[in-house]
Amino acid sequence: MNEALIIKTYQEGISSVINLVKSINDELETVRYKLEILEVENQKLNGRITDLESQVKKNSSKPPSSDGLKKKPRNMHKRTGKPTGGQPGNEGRTREKGKTPDDVVEIKPKQCECGCYLSDVK
Repeated sequence: MNEALIIKTYQEGISSVINLVKSINDELETVRYKLEILEVENQKLNGRITDLESQVKKNSSKPPSSDGLKKKPRNMHKRTGKPTGGQPGNEGRTREKGKTPDDVVEIKPKQCECGCYLSDVK
């Protein structure tokens, strides 16, 4: 609010001054209400920060593998006690590589995992 507005309101009379003071009071009450809300939210956030910091302090000396997350077992199958592989006496057959392939397909990646471009690399 500037000085010119205050002088103009004063010159308009007492009712204008009362209305101006009421509007200023309403604005002040709105600001107080918003401030109370922000203070409550601030207290909640400070409490959350304190909780998170205490969790970090508790876990800081532990290795990541012991942070409480359970890993799935590698093999979900139940063991039967039978030996692995084929039955005794079975020769078994494995398909072998061909000596002269029909087609050769060259696969050239454009970029490696670290992000380097491989266009100049043979």
